[in-house]
Amino acid sequence: KKVMGICMTLTNITERKKEEERLKLLETVIINTTDAVIITEAFPYDHPGPKIVYVNDSLFKMTGYHKEEVIGKTPRLLQGVNTDRNELLRLKKAMENNLSCEIEVINYKKNGEEFWTSINISPVLNLEGVPAYWVGIKRDITESKKQEQNIKKAIISAQEKEQYYIGRELHDNIAQILVGSL
Repeated sequence: KKVMGICMTLTNITERKKEEERLKLLETVIINTTDAVIITEAFPYDHPGPKIVYVNDSLFKMTGYHKEEVIGKTPRLLQGVNTDRNELLRLKKAMENNLSCEIEVINYKKNGEEFWTSINISPVLNLEGVPAYWVGIKRDITESKKQEQNIKKAIISAQEKEQYYIGRELHDNIAQILVGSL
């Protein structure tokens, strides 16, 4: 048999390779960040809430929950009695309007321990502009909240000392003026 011809098709895959590289970079960032990354379904907003479809390993470090324990559940499992309902309502309203939102609330670890967290959520929209998922970034801000409370206590203490000093000075000066005028 003789080869009569060769048929070749060339396809430029440069853009596809660039996109694969970009996605690998994003995956590396999500896997290695110290912030917890939670991805949920887009709906429902009301009870029971959207279900978790992905979490990175940082969620375990932050809360003690393993991936297997949270996938298919809602982020509400991290809420408790001291979680600010007004902040959660603000978050829900943002979600209903397809808007990004950031809140600071008390969450609960698997062992029941409270911790402060900053939660920043953003919608992942489909081609029709409707949310397909929500991406949440959680950061433990317990230490900064403690420092903030210590600063507030120090300010209040300084103000009380200043008021005491001013009161003592006024009292002593008024007493001297009264004695002097008598």
